[in-house]
Amino acid sequence: MNYQPLTKKQVGALLKVLSSDISREVLTELSVSKDESGHTVLVATDGYVLAVLPAGDFSDIADKTISRDALTRWYKLASTKDLLTSEELHELAGEPAGVYPNWLRQIRDATPGAIEQVILNPDYLVTMEKLAGDGLAYTTHGQLGALVASREGARYVVMPKKAA
Repeated sequence: MNYQPLTKKQVGALLKVLSSDISREVLTELSVSKDESGHTVLVATDGYVLAVLPAGDFSDIADKTISRDALTRWYKLASTKDLLTSEELHELAGEPAGVYPNWLRQIRDATPGAIEQVILNPDYLVTMEKLAGDGLAYTTHGQLGALVASREGARYVVMPKKAA
């Protein structure tokens, strides 16, 4: 599970996954974390969607974060053919603004279940597909549970809207 450099389009999708709400500053950061197997991963969430991307050789910066501002600067300066490399991510890493949410529990506690109806923000599904680089197949986890897709070591989670 090595880090695959991200295209400018994928970084744009990643920025949509990261929160822009500075009242929840920790959610405006890309977390360099460890998954349940001890592999280093990049985790982004805004509380409604969550993306976990394999990071491979990032163990030296585990428990650090990369700010939304730093990623936005890279995105604005990048051409359409540029790739966000592991070297650049290492340069962008800094200290976290706070304690990152327990994202592992959100995935671990999700139990697959059938649903009759779910209300979603379709923009979240499009964002996750852009980040993945292709279409995704989701597993449902009950009417108000997460929709989870996996591909090549990455995980994509979309939370449904509560019924009005």
